Amino acid sequence: MGSSLLFIFDGITGHPWAMQVLEPSCSSRTHNYPTSLELYGTAQDYTYNHWVCSLL
Repeated sequence: MGSSLLFIFDGITGHPWAMQVLEPSCSSRTHNYPTSLELYGTAQDYTYNHWVCSLL
């Protein structure tokens, strides 16, 4: 399984997030991320409307 870089775009502020994931591929869809995103700079729940994944 290859790793990929996940780019998440906040549907509220448009602020991009990037995280390393262990998925071989990603598709565009709405996804909810939990409060564990505090590790990436926020302690709130967000609904990210769009995300794209680029294989490394």
